[in-house]
Order: sequence, then C-alpha cells, then structure tokens
Amino acid sequence: MPIHTTEQQKETYQSVKNTLTDLMIAVSQAQLDTEQTRALKETLQRLEDIFLIVVVGEFNAGKSSFINALLDTTVLAAGVTPTTAQIHLIRHGEEQSVSPIKDWGLLVTIPSPILKTISFVDTPGTNTILSDHEVLTKWFLPQADMVLFLSSADRPYSESENRFLHDIKEWQKKVLIVLNKIDLLQTDEEREHVLAFIRENAKKHLNEEITVIPVSARMAQQARKDASAELWRASGFENLETYIHDKLDQENRFILKMDSALGIGARAAANSLEQLENELRFYREDQKLAESIQSQIVRYQDDMKKEISRSMKEIDAIFLEIKNRGNDYFEKLFQVRNLPNILKKEKNQLEFEDQVLQNLPTEVERKTTEM
Repeated sequence: MPIHTTEQQKETYQSVKNTLTDLMIAVSQAQLDTEQTRALKETLQRLEDIFLIVVVGEFNAGKSSFINALLDTTVLAAGVTPTTAQIHLIRHGEEQSVSPIKDWGLLVTIPSPILKTISFVDTPGTNTILSDHEVLTKWFLPQADMVLFLSSADRPYSESENRFLHDIKEWQKKVLIVLNKIDLLQTDEEREHVLAFIRENAKKHLNEEITVIPVSARMAQQARKDASAELWRASGFENLETYIHDKLDQENRFILKMDSALGIGARAAANSLEQLENELRFYREDQKLAESIQSQIVRYQDDMKKEISRSMKEIDAIFLEIKNRGNDYFEKLFQVRNLPNILKKEKNQLEFEDQVLQNLPTEVERKTTEM
C-alpha cells in the first residue's frame, strides 16, 4: 500500500529509495557488517508499507492491555508470563483473526479504524528472562517508524528502561512515552511529579524533548465497557487519540517514515564508514611496516654493495700482487744466464708457489667466502 500521495511526496519517496538502494549496494560490495545490509534491505522493503508503531516497555507494564484499550479489542492476552509472551504484528482486517508468523510471532487482524493507516507491534518485555525475546524486540527497532515506549506508574523510568532507550537512540527513532497505570497515583501532584521525572530523564538520555502522555488502560477498558465518555477522558486515552489524530496525520506520518528510513541509512553509513576507517587504519599500519622493511632492505643493500666493493678491491689487490710477483719471477726466470733452470719443471713450480703465490690463493678463497 503506497504511503505517498502528492507529487512532492512521490519525488521525496523516490529520492529516499534511490539513496538507500545506492547505499545498500555500496555496503554489500564493500562486504561490511551484514547487520547494516539487512537493516537497509528491510527498510527498503517496508518503505511503501503503512506507518508502523512498535510498542515496547518492561514486562507487566501493561502493553497488551494498552493496545486492547486503544483498539477496542480483547484479542491480546494480558498478564501472561514472559515465557509465553510472543511478538504480535497487529494490522487492519475486516474480521478479527490470529495466525502464526513463522519463526517469531503472531499476525493479528482487527477491524479498527486506526489500523487503516497505522500498524502496531506488541513486543515482549525488555526485561524478559529470555534472551531471544530481547533480540526480537531489538530486531523490530529498525523496522519501526515510531517507538511507543510504555512505562508503568508503579516503577516509572527504571534502569532497564533507561538502557533500552539508549538502544532506541542508536536507531534514531521518534519516541513517544506513554505512562500507564496512572490510576495508581493518588493525587495530581504525585502524577505531575512522576511525569516531570520521566521527561527530565528522557531528555537527558535522548537529548531532546519527549512527549509523555499519562493513561490508564484499565480505566479505558472500563470506559469502553460502560460507554462512559467521562471515564474515557479520565483515562487519558482521549488525549492519546488527539495526539494520534493531530501529530500522526498523513503528512506527518510520511515525514516520520522518510526520516526513519534515512536514519537507518545514516546509521548504516556511519557504521560502515567507521569500519572502513578501521580497516584503512590497519592497512596504513601495514603500509608503514612495509615501508620500514623496504627502507631497511635499501640500507642493507647499500651496506652489502659497499662491503662487496671493498672485498672486491681487496681481491683485486691480491690478484694484482700475484701479477706483479709473477712478472718479476718470469723476468728473472727467462734471463739468458738462467736458461739451464728453465727446463727444471718441478723446481720452477715450487719456486713459483713460494715466491709468487705464497698464501695469496688461500686469502682469495677466504675473502670470497666472507662475501
């Protein structure tokens, strides 16, 4: 179901799609983190889907009761244990139905008017004892166009909620905080104190002003049962419906969806760039090492050339000495008065070795071996 209607929105949509496609190709070709590729691929697949709100919060914060009250249904089981909790993808349908989705949860269809433009995901608690549930909860964050964070008035903004908000911040998602169970707060002063506490901490950790809407799912369900407008207003759900109507109209949903998609792209680009920079830093260190080795090799070659040159000069000097001694020996040997000795082969050989060669051949061999 295409989410874009105006020509300007169509152009924006196509631009975002092209940007994410180019980025996914670049990340894939660079063989970078598969998480980035997966998140980009899923974002592209959902780009034309209707607006998706992922509801998160601690176990027993009342997420299922909250969604039941908002959508006027009883299909979601409330008060289940963490070990039986499942992820529910809630979409519009002409009839109410529940069907399994392979590997991770249930598809719930409800004939609610809100679901014609917005889908919801009801997730297990962020403090569930099962790690798989936490993984699935975090796995849905990249797909969310908006995160509705449900906190409970009996334990508002706990430490585990604070940690989970940091995960949400990493995905750069628009966040709406709903404080459930306000009927447990006895006075308006106590309620305002809790709301201020949540706003202050959310702003500190998310670095932005966060809307906090107080509600009571229990009162809202009772108001629907009794058809009581007064109780509905007291439950806070009237303010929530106003927020959805005003802040999540067609134009704002489109903007948030495109912002969310670009946020995924920006995160993937930043993480991929960091990974590439780390690899480049590693290769630069290798290059420095190679250059250092090359420099040492050059110096070693220069030293070898100098040493070989010196040794060759010494060997040349030995051969020159042999040559000069040989010349002197043969001049004396071939003098006229020495003719009788010329034919004495063994005697001449011994004299030549003693007077000319001496130990010079051994010295040449030693020098050569040294080289």
